[in-house]
Amino acid sequence: MFIACSVVAIIGFLFATVVLPFRFAPLCSRLIEEQRARILTGTRRATFEGSEDRQRQRLILTRIWGVISAVVLLALVVNSGTALRDHPGAAALVVFHALLAGSTGGVLVLIFRAFRSYLPTERARAALSQFGFKALWAFDWATPLEALRECLAERIRDASLVAVVDVTGFDLLGKGSGPSGGILYDTLTTMTGVRGYILLLQPGATTPDPEQRQASVYQTVLAEMDISPQTYVRRIRATVDAIEALNESRPAEAQIEVRFYNEKPSVRAVIFDDSLLVSPWVPREASKPSPVLEVTREAAGISFYSTFRFHFNRLWVRSIDKREAASRAAGFKSARLRRPATAESA
Repeated sequence: MFIACSVVAIIGFLFATVVLPFRFAPLCSRLIEEQRARILTGTRRATFEGSEDRQRQRLILTRIWGVISAVVLLALVVNSGTALRDHPGAAALVVFHALLAGSTGGVLVLIFRAFRSYLPTERARAALSQFGFKALWAFDWATPLEALRECLAERIRDASLVAVVDVTGFDLLGKGSGPSGGILYDTLTTMTGVRGYILLLQPGATTPDPEQRQASVYQTVLAEMDISPQTYVRRIRATVDAIEALNESRPAEAQIEVRFYNEKPSVRAVIFDDSLLVSPWVPREASKPSPVLEVTREAAGISFYSTFRFHFNRLWVRSIDKREAASRAAGFKSARLRRPATAESA
């Protein structure tokens, strides 16, 4: 009787762990997703621990590891009688037992931490994905990771348009081709069927800075970037020239259009049909990694995608073309700029 129960238990365990995942994969996937949805139903918060909480928890886990390791070591020493042996190998055996005890304690602590953090982590991920949050990058726009270039290239390949909000566009396009060139330049060179809309800050923008009433947006941006007006205009020209070079090999329906807005920049954004990457524009911290948030359009709840897309459309409607921007900016020679195509809404 007991043998039969043991055999049934073994067969049931093997069925659940081997047969079900491999032989009945659709059923297994459905059961997993149903249980996951049941556990995560009603998730409304994604919690991220503060530095003090993390420090306190690390200290607690270290204490737990120390106690477990000490108990295991004492058990091993007492069981083997190592401490009472007057033998040359006794010390080496004690060291081995100490290493074994420390490893055992570490494994048990890791298992405890995994079980303890799994459910909150899954709930946080579900809460973020519900509103379209997909990934968070940390990098310097001037020297981006190769993974970011590949990510942008993949998004452009699947898109019919790419819309950009930037200040000078130099890091994205103005640097030209090559590994150290503009992040988008090489991809847009090959993807000639993708329509482009580029918004840059107008040189000489006269709108008052809402944070510094006595200065214009242009003056504030120059001070924050710590560059001269001549350097700023050179970067704008490099970006415009790069766009014109790209347009030479693009059909009329896929031309890249550049326009200029006239308010203080707040974000850098690259927008596609179904997703976008956005980061705060903080020139004083340009040498440090910037947070870049990737948001998708398709989400169970309200996505931030529509918010940033609306921000781009608002700037686009109020923007001016290259010729008008050139006529307003001192030193921005209109002879170098071509007449833009008829503006289209992005």
